Amino acid sequence: MFMKPRHAGNALMGLFLSGLMLSHTAAAGVSTKQDSVTSPDYAGFQLSTVVLRIDSEDPDRKVVLEHFLKKELAKEGVTVHLYDDVFPATQAWTDESMREVHEALSIEGIMHVQHVGDVASHDPLSQTQRVRYSETSMPTRSDQPSGRYGGGPAGAVGYTESASGYATGPHAQTARYQVALMEPTQGREVWRSSIETRVTGNHSKHQKTAKSTAKAIIRDLTESELIPQD
Repeated sequence: MFMKPRHAGNALMGLFLSGLMLSHTAAAGVSTKQDSVTSPDYAGFQLSTVVLRIDSEDPDRKVVLEHFLKKELAKEGVTVHLYDDVFPATQAWTDESMREVHEALSIEGIMHVQHVGDVASHDPLSQTQRVRYSETSMPTRSDQPSGRYGGGPAGAVGYTESASGYATGPHAQTARYQVALMEPTQGREVWRSSIETRVTGNHSKHQKTAKSTAKAIIRDLTESELIPQD
């Protein structure tokens, strides 16, 4: 069953709000950078059943990332239900009908993964990129009859620019994701992470990116003690 949040003391609050910056090198030619934070209101939260929603304009990227995330979460004993399977677009959903589904499936969390941009590099010269960003929107309410997660207005939408350069070598591409884990009762955010996955070479680009991104998400959830450990 869903574990009710409990408030942490000042020491815990400082620890959780400080976030976590990680950088890992996965397989050859693949690396990830990650910046994560856990809400102090959810100290002790444990995830065992989750609805997974992935937003990407590239359907192939979405399918591959769904596959690897579901696989990696299953290894940790977490049951995954894909959002499109649980809440098909062919049916109208309300807050009440969605709550009934959550209760029937014993859903403890909603994981929203949003692909926010890519940047490619062919040489060591610095490049400026312009990436669209938006805050994760919460579940819709009665004044938003669609009943779809993300159907409400985003908290912030805009663009950000940054310059980056890479060492000489083959073609490289960096994919950027924003990930949020929310509890289903009130739609409050439990955990958030920004992830950059860099892949060198074009072979199996989506597979390499998706696998490394999925492992980064699981690693951080584990280190944040949000996934039960044996």
